[in-house]
Amino acid sequence: ICNSLRVTDPSKTYLLDPCCGDGAALSTFGKQLGVPNENLYGVELDEGRAEAAKDRCNVLHSSFFGARVVPVQSFSAVFANPPYENEIKQGDDNHAHQLEIAFLQTAAKYVTHHGVMVLHAPLDRITPAVEVAFRTAFYKSVIVELPANLRPYREALLVGYKSPQADKASYFSSLQRVGTMPVMTVPSGNALKHFSQVVPTDEEIER
Repeated sequence: ICNSLRVTDPSKTYLLDPCCGDGAALSTFGKQLGVPNENLYGVELDEGRAEAAKDRCNVLHSSFFGARVVPVQSFSAVFANPPYENEIKQGDDNHAHQLEIAFLQTAAKYVTHHGVMVLHAPLDRITPAVEVAFRTAFYKSVIVELPANLRPYREALLVGYKSPQADKASYFSSLQRVGTMPVMTVPSGNALKHFSQVVPTDEEIER
């Protein structure tokens, strides 16, 4: 992934991982792209993994759907590898959706115009509805089919640039499949003024 990304200004580049785990993957992206740690932001639901990520990035112990980012359209790039469960979530349009679609809709509002989105997902989770949601929010979108040795669960990458406005034509087209990730320019983002948890986790509610 990093070999295909061209950062315009590392000091003004802001990266987000909405399911960052212990922050190792996000930290690697930052190092490979020359982005300083203070510009790396992660969200992690598991308390132990969120604690482990503190030395690697700005991390929230929160559900991604319970996080608040100000200003919106802050991030230069988002790297998303959400859990793949048969779970239904409320998306940004206030309708119930497949988990991947809700993630896409929520993440899309945080990506700056012409910023880069990379979604890692098993191929069988990239349904026609997911393709429509992706192409609605991101242009020059493609599905990158990973080499067999890198996809134990038949994963692929959905990549694209954030559209300044929703593309209604996406409802009538499908994503092109390619074998190599295209070279993509990562633009400058906007410095965050607010990054916080606004909805408690289930664990916190139970306490």
